[in-house]
Amino acid sequence: MSDRGMTDQASIRRAFELAYFIHANQGIAMCIAEEAWCKLEHTFGRQRRRRYYTPGRQRRTQAGADQTLRTKVSFGDDHLLQLLVYAESDYWERSTEYADSPYPLAEDDMVIRFIKRLVQITVRRNSFYVALGLSRLLYDYGTSEARQIYDMLTQDHSRFRDNSYFRKQKKILMRELLARFKGMIRVARTPQREYRFLAQPPTERLIDLADECLQRFTPWDTACVIEGPFDSTEPLPAFSFTGTNPDDEAPVEMRRIHAVLHPRCFSRLVASLGYDAPRERLAVPQFFFSDDNRPRGNRFKPPALTTEHYLQFQRARKDRAGRRKALFAGRLRVYVDGTERAAFDARRTAKLAFKIGPEANVIEVRGRDAEGELALATLLMRRPGVAAAETLRDRITLEGGQRVTISLTPVLNARQEVKETHVQLTYAETHPARAIAWWARRAWLGLSREDSAAPATGYSWLLKGGVIAALLLSLLGIIWLWQRPVEINLPSPPEIAAPPPPQVEPPPAPPHTPVAPRVQPTPSSVVASAAWDTRPDAARLAIRIGPRRGSLPSINVARPQTTLLLALARADADDKAYRRYRITLAAADEAVWTQTLQAIIARTDSDTNVVRVKLFPRQFPQADSYRLRIEGETIDGWQALGQVVLQPVGK
Repeated sequence: MSDRGMTDQASIRRAFELAYFIHANQGIAMCIAEEAWCKLEHTFGRQRRRRYYTPGRQRRTQAGADQTLRTKVSFGDDHLLQLLVYAESDYWERSTEYADSPYPLAEDDMVIRFIKRLVQITVRRNSFYVALGLSRLLYDYGTSEARQIYDMLTQDHSRFRDNSYFRKQKKILMRELLARFKGMIRVARTPQREYRFLAQPPTERLIDLADECLQRFTPWDTACVIEGPFDSTEPLPAFSFTGTNPDDEAPVEMRRIHAVLHPRCFSRLVASLGYDAPRERLAVPQFFFSDDNRPRGNRFKPPALTTEHYLQFQRARKDRAGRRKALFAGRLRVYVDGTERAAFDARRTAKLAFKIGPEANVIEVRGRDAEGELALATLLMRRPGVAAAETLRDRITLEGGQRVTISLTPVLNARQEVKETHVQLTYAETHPARAIAWWARRAWLGLSREDSAAPATGYSWLLKGGVIAALLLSLLGIIWLWQRPVEINLPSPPEIAAPPPPQVEPPPAPPHTPVAPRVQPTPSSVVASAAWDTRPDAARLAIRIGPRRGSLPSINVARPQTTLLLALARADADDKAYRRYRITLAAADEAVWTQTLQAIIARTDSDTNVVRVKLFPRQFPQADSYRLRIEGETIDGWQALGQVVLQPVGK
């Protein structure tokens, strides 16, 4: 067997075993695996290997380079196949829950489906949502603990997220899960006034099942980078990214996702932070839907696939490829998460525009031939992990030369969250002969539509025929001109000897006159000053200040003057608002400057106050180190918010 055949068999077996684990039914697992494997060839993001993004915003790193604020996840073929199995499983899950079920549902089914859905909606975003979803919705870790877990994953103080941001994004994930398991899970309010899913008591069997789910739902072919206990105050190079191109961060992002999903890696991660083991914090929701509590069969040991099974998959993919090649598109339908959302006739128009909500997971374009509906292109939605919108554009070329292009443009609300996404689909024929026929048919139908309201005459058909003939002749002439070889014979250029360059003596160098550096005049007693920055874009340029593990962030400050933007949380972990802020500059742990600012009125589109601090390093007293400490005052008194290390550069 060829290497390609062995690779195909391994992919088919993986898809089947994953589907069988979810449903414990061989017939359903075969259908899911076959659909996923056949659609893999025409999934957006695979053929071209790289999508085209228009970044939304950028940041300035300490080194001074612009870096796009996007944590992008790139998937290989195996990862796309894994996500396609999840998407194809959704239809069968809903069929067994709300229609005539081919088998009774047990508690194990609902637990597996909940964890699968949680992984599905978080992996399509980035590692932040995976860490948030696992630590807050599957396990009962607190907001501050989840924040520390994410800080360990990123190793980057500029991506610091405060507690209010974690709570806001947790609500978004909870809404998506409640919409999926409507009426099956319930929400309860804790004594700390926090909304959580009503959890069932953890048992050894439930803990083992959750670990097995996470083991199987971890992205395939990703390796463990946390091999044992480690010091949480030391940096982890495997999770660190120092480049400026977000596309280069994809391998690092996959390692972060693996570290959260893989049970052993996650256990080592939380142990290094001093938190309880995940098995002690498991909080799987209690399901108010179950036909039978007895598990069906042994989903951990799927039946073996025979040679005939592999041939069946190969025939299915070959058959669909032949149908796509022969398809001359007419009416194309667009499905979003299995529900028809829009349609257009490719014989009359080449474009379609519509809108989808942020909860959409899968967009699919389908055509129809004599055998029924046929999937042409599939897009697995992957939301970028940034606040600003970015446009995605990708295309797929089918076997017959048909090209389907998709463009996604997110629309943000006042809180810089994705409110909806504008989708534009474009269909075109690229093969010359098919393109001629397609354009001719579009012109014919266009003339028919224009003349439908006019009275029929004996010359209308003659006019249409003349237009079509002229169009065909023009297109054939263009193709002939493109393909006709043109021979161009140019005479050889004469050989001309170039004269030697004239010898010119260089002018005498002027005497060196040192130029005194221009120093901005500042009072000798002023070392720093602070004021609020209320510009709309100040928050995205500011450095977030907050507690963190490991080394403190270090900032280079240039002489004679440097301006820093610092984003300060408006409330503490208990949602108590800060009334005042105190900023202190310390030289060798001795305060040399202090300023107190009254808190400003909060804006609805931001959860931080931004302070602009001007530093005059030439006026700093001599010291081995400098630090900028920030404190906030609530009704309970002053508390430390965080600090940064200052490194003056330049003399």
